[in-house]
Amino acid sequence: MRKTTCFAVALLITALVGLLGVACWAQDTQAVVSVFPSGQTFSSIQEAINSADAYDTIVISEGTYHENLVIGRPLTLIGLDDVLIVPVDRTLPAILIENTNDVVIRNIGIEAADIGIKISQSSAIIESCHFQTAEIGVDFVGMGPVTASIDNCNFRGDRFGVRAGGDGSLQIAHCEFKGLGYGAFLFGMTHVTAYDCLFELCDQGVGISSTVSATLIGNRMESMHLSGIQVAGVPFDVAHAPLVLVNNVIRNSTQWGINFCTTMYPFELTFDGEVKGFGNIIEGGHGYGPLCPTDYPWPEGLFSEVERF
Repeated sequence: MRKTTCFAVALLITALVGLLGVACWAQDTQAVVSVFPSGQTFSSIQEAINSADAYDTIVISEGTYHENLVIGRPLTLIGLDDVLIVPVDRTLPAILIENTNDVVIRNIGIEAADIGIKISQSSAIIESCHFQTAEIGVDFVGMGPVTASIDNCNFRGDRFGVRAGGDGSLQIAHCEFKGLGYGAFLFGMTHVTAYDCLFELCDQGVGISSTVSATLIGNRMESMHLSGIQVAGVPFDVAHAPLVLVNNVIRNSTQWGINFCTTMYPFELTFDGEVKGFGNIIEGGHGYGPLCPTDYPWPEGLFSEVERF
C-alpha cells in the first residue's frame, strides 16, 4: 500500500512539473495560465479565475497581460518570472479582491493603473509584487475581521503606495516605497503594523490618522520632502489610538522627523494620543526640527538619538 501511494504521489509531481514546463515554454508564442490541481490551461488570467474552484492555484507564465481582474473566491495567483498586468481600463483596479478570504497574490507586477490591487472587505496576502501606479499601489478597505498582509513588495508612483481604511488589520513588512506622495496612508480605525520597510524620497513616509492603532518597527525613512511620520487628528470627538514606535530611523526630512502638528505655520498640535516605544533615531542636516511639537510629553527612552536638524 505504501509503495502504491508513493508511486501515485510521484506521478502527480511529474505531471505538475510537466504542465509548468509547458506554461514556461508556451509563453514565447502565447501566454498560458494554468489552474491546479485540474491542469486546465487558459490564455487569460480572468478565464482561469472564472473556471477555478475555491482554493485552487493559478500559475501565470511570463508575459504582459492586458486585463482588469476580479477575484471573489479563495485563490492563489503565482507569476512565473516576469509577469506584468496592465489594466484595459486604468480607472478600475488592475486586480479587485472583493467579499472573500484566503486570496494570495505572489510575484506579479502592475503598471499603468490608477489602483494596482484593491482589497475590499476581504482577507488577502500580497507577496513579492511591484507597483507603478498613478494613485494607489494597494488599497485595503475592510470592516470587521478582515486582514491583509503585504510583504516584500516595491512601490513607485505619484500618490499612495499603500492606503488603508476601515477597522480591519494590516501588516506591511520588508517593502520599499520610493518617490510617492505617501509611502503609506492609514485612516479610519485600522490596526496596522509596518516592519522593516524603506521609505525614500516621498512627501510623507507614513501618514496616520489619530484613530489608527499603528505600530512601526525597524523602518527607515530617508530624505522625506515633508516628514518621516505624520500623525493628524480627526475633526471628530473620538479617542486617539496609541502609537508604538520601535527602532525606526528617520534621516534628512525637509520639514520634521516626526510631526504631530499641522503641516503649516503656526504648527498646531493635532494628536494627543499615547506614544510608546524605544530605540528610535532621528538625524539629519536640515529641516524645521526633529520633532513637532518639541514640548510634547515624549516618553523617556523613546529615542536613542535625536539630532537637531
